[in-house]
Amino acid sequence: MKTKQGLAAFKTCLSIDPLISFWREKIAPSCPHMAEVFAQLEERIKAIPELQGAIENPSILAKYDDLLMHLMSVVFPGVSWESDIAGASLCLT
Repeated sequence: MKTKQGLAAFKTCLSIDPLISFWREKIAPSCPHMAEVFAQLEERIKAIPELQGAIENPSILAKYDDLLMHLMSVVFPGVSWESDIAGASLCLT
């Protein structure tokens, strides 16, 4: 696909699946309390079709800000959200 400037355009999408896997494989097994938290989060996620698989419209994430903040809390501590600049991505090779 080409843009007006002749450069190749990239189709992008987002998925929270790697984050869910991280909770399932690393966080929940190491702490019963966090396992309970994850079970509740996962039930909520399963009930939201928009968050399943590839999310091609990132603007829908604003509707689920509270849920996503809980999920991301194991990656970026809440105390750093106001003062640190950070990001998350997965490099596919």
